[in-house]
Amino acid sequence: MRKTAGASTVAPTVASCAIGQGIQKYVLVQAGDRYFVRGNTRAAYHKDAARPLVDELTAMGVAHEVLGGGRIQADLANKKIAIYGHSIGFPWQGEFRHDLSAAVVAEAYPDAEVTTSNEGY
Repeated sequence: MRKTAGASTVAPTVASCAIGQGIQKYVLVQAGDRYFVRGNTRAAYHKDAARPLVDELTAMGVAHEVLGGGRIQADLANKKIAIYGHSIGFPWQGEFRHDLSAAVVAEAYPDAEVTTSNEGY
């Protein structure tokens, strides 16, 4: 049985998903059996979206890895969230894993329609 993001004991006080309204760079981070999505509408680079979470996990002594990234277009008022594209700074190893990102986002926004695409930048 697969554990959901909220069921893990890895960094239990850290939110699995933090995104904002609008188009933003995002990263998917893995720590143990847990996945985290972080988006930032003001991030110039994907590392800027990752930095607060990476710093927090590092301070907690939690081993982690940024798996990749892309863009999120979040229309939270209309409950539509699109996950797409790629990150040059954190390229996906092998296939894109927007499916994992979508699962984390859907858990945080259960009423939203979450879609994915490997297209776009």
